[in-house]
Amino acid sequence: MTVNATTVSAGEALRVLHAAWEAQVAGTLTASWMLHGRPGVGKTEVVQTLANRIGAQLYDLRLTTIEPQDLRGLPYFDHATAKTVWYRPEDLPDTDAPAILFLDELTSAAPSLQPTVYGLLQERRVGRHVLPASVLIVAAGNQVEDGAIAYDMGTALSDRLVHVIVQASAEDWLKHYALP
Repeated sequence: MTVNATTVSAGEALRVLHAAWEAQVAGTLTASWMLHGRPGVGKTEVVQTLANRIGAQLYDLRLTTIEPQDLRGLPYFDHATAKTVWYRPEDLPDTDAPAILFLDELTSAAPSLQPTVYGLLQERRVGRHVLPASVLIVAAGNQVEDGAIAYDMGTALSDRLVHVIVQASAEDWLKHYALP
């Protein structure tokens, strides 16, 4: 996969996402973010740390454990309107409280699931379920060249994301994560 991405340490990725959150709250930027990196480099920890720092609820969706229909919700027939409607999945934020929707293992998800997240990443919706403006969307995953189970991202998916490559740095780990 070839994307226009910046390579940063985990600590710098945290600063980038914090700035993205502040821009979204200010109404100046709403984007979906993708953290790439080798297994164990700290992508998930960065997102968990950000949620704690900004006081946001973390909705952690491991995309390798769900099916495409899990994102849309459960259908039922509404007899009053004679239409099929959908129960909203509990894994999608639905209040105005600060939240992060974390789509972990995006590149390891089955290729059949990836198109399901297109609308979520770009339009912030799945079917009629629309995410509140208070939700920051962050995805994470390994790259094919990392030797992990991963699929290349097609341009339809890749173009919906701002890409950041997280690289291990001993100096960064000592500065931001090691015990004093």
